[in-house]
Amino acid sequence: MKTDRIIKITNRIAMLAIVLLVYWIFIFVTIQVFGLKVFRENITESFYFSIMGILALLASSVVVNIMFNLTKISDTLGEQTRRKKEAPVKQGKLPLVLFLSSFPVIFGLLFLGDMATSKKKELNILKSADYLVEKHADLMKSLANYSFTAEYRKEAGEILRYLKMQNKNFPSVSLIVTDTVRSKPAYLRLYYRSSYKDTTDRVHCLYACSDEERAHLDKVFQENSSKHLFSAHDGFYELFYPVEVGAKKFVLYFSDRQRYGKSGS
Repeated sequence: MKTDRIIKITNRIAMLAIVLLVYWIFIFVTIQVFGLKVFRENITESFYFSIMGILALLASSVVVNIMFNLTKISDTLGEQTRRKKEAPVKQGKLPLVLFLSSFPVIFGLLFLGDMATSKKKELNILKSADYLVEKHADLMKSLANYSFTAEYRKEAGEILRYLKMQNKNFPSVSLIVTDTVRSKPAYLRLYYRSSYKDTTDRVHCLYACSDEERAHLDKVFQENSSKHLFSAHDGFYELFYPVEVGAKKFVLYFSDRQRYGKSGS
């Protein structure tokens, strides 16, 4: 293979590696800054390791290119006076425009992928919650008989622990009920504990919720709404699932955190 052809090939390989590296950095920064979940766990790991392959490709092509350029320079030093200068080839602006316009497209695709991941997660958790509540109607009836006693909290904790073990979509399951604290309406969150003290102090069970969550819980308990609330942010998924048993109502709170797709996870 001629020296000129090798130099031309290595130039193209180096340019391709640089373009891929720029795209990789853009995708990586976008995922990190906005907390997007686009790839599956194993694909994410491969995506991270691909940077090493790109850098290796770039380094090897640059080294080969330098070696053959030095060889060409050495062979042609004595003939420089007889070489004619070639007119520079004008490159159109179309490749640059296409390259720059590809970044908004990639940005949009990443967000669409994150939305699709969140929607799929919502459907999976909601479907599992529907099945679980329907299958364990007796346990739902026990949870509906709320009273702030050590006996109830222990029984509710054991039930929640059992429900958690029934489905892989439920890494965390807790119970949200309405009560009064210091003579004011409040929401309590109960979950499995290794020990339960017989106390009347409800403060340590208060659920600190956001404005959106409080508005949703108000609709559930005060306006008799049966709609669920799902939220997804930075790989953290939450589902507020209202359950009605006769005239009593409570909310099952399902949560899951996907650590993959983030640096250090």
